Amino acid sequence: MAKIKVLLTAAGTGSLIVDGHDIASEVGGIELRSKPGSEPELLLRLPGVELAAEARVGVRPATEAALRTLGWTPPSNDETSKEG
Repeated sequence: MAKIKVLLTAAGTGSLIVDGHDIASEVGGIELRSKPGSEPELLLRLPGVELAAEARVGVRPATEAALRTLGWTPPSNDETSKEG
């Protein structure tokens, strides 16, 4: 699991540090959800995701780096070439 540190100011600025990397500049918003007995969830809105066509997604390099820092693995070429 990634180590996450959120630092916010009253002005709405701050840092979002994931495993030592500040990804705040690539995040458009955050939401923290916490329920008793469950692990907390941190939801990130990533505005750099662009739809190029149905079921096809283009991601800016900086956004891809932020997603990889969070543990995302892009699909292989075999997965992206399947229709369905």
